[in-house]
Amino acid sequence: MTPPCRTVSVQHSSAAAAALEGMSWFGPNMAFDPADVSSTMMSLLLYDLAAEESAANPNTELLHPCQLFWSNAFHGGAPRCAFQTNSIGSLAFMLGKLGYSAKPWPSH
Repeated sequence: MTPPCRTVSVQHSSAAAAALEGMSWFGPNMAFDPADVSSTMMSLLLYDLAAEESAANPNTELLHPCQLFWSNAFHGGAPRCAFQTNSIGSLAFMLGKLGYSAKPWPSH
């Protein structure tokens, strides 16, 4: 699973594009450019295929199946966000439509 990404197919839908841009107001959510996601996902795939300590290695004993998602997570912030995705969708859409795509505060 990849993080929210500004691909052509997503940007083709004005509603999806607006929600994607507006979600950055609900930290730590953020949208990524396709080139960044592509290179990072390829790096994670190569790590999973080559590294013996990877949770994806069949010889690695997992304490829980979700460990596959915990160790190399690359997401847009939704699992760490204080809000559920369906509760911010409409407001994120409106903020994005109004052109408010930047975070209102600097990230530290």
